[in-house]
Amino acid sequence: MVKSKTVREIRHRGGSQDSPAAGRSPTAAAGGSARGLTLLELLVCLAVVGILGGTAGLQFAQLSSQWQLRDACLRVVGELIRARAAAPGVSGGAAVRVEGKTLVVRDGSSVRRVALPEGVAVDLNSGGEVRFSSSGLAENATFRLYNRFGERSVVVNQRGRVRVQ
Repeated sequence: MVKSKTVREIRHRGGSQDSPAAGRSPTAAAGGSARGLTLLELLVCLAVVGILGGTAGLQFAQLSSQWQLRDACLRVVGELIRARAAAPGVSGGAAVRVEGKTLVVRDGSSVRRVALPEGVAVDLNSGGEVRFSSSGLAENATFRLYNRFGERSVVVNQRGRVRVQ
């Protein structure tokens, strides 16, 4: 009786000329294909990667826009707090107004322009300017910041307090 060799033995010993697996790779000897991926398998993988990449790209665009909106809110809040803090030392108080996509902060004789991030628009509902008196009080005002993925509001109350909604 002739003992047949397993694939493991053929791999270990390098095969023999009289075995049916002689001259073939271990995968081919086991009944599989040693040629690699078929075209269909490659196309399916590319389709899956393309769908996942497209979905990730859209999510990244939305996340990036949300970050820009958050950054714009932080800039507006920071400039309002800075103007309120500078108002007591200035004879006319301080003021913040919106010109296009830029905040213009006037405290005394100095004027500062602060650009908002690209893609973020801002509206101000209180006649275009918020004034802080030398006591730190202000007019009620709401800055509405928005882009294509969302909207946030920065509210200034009569006491000059600033909050984000």
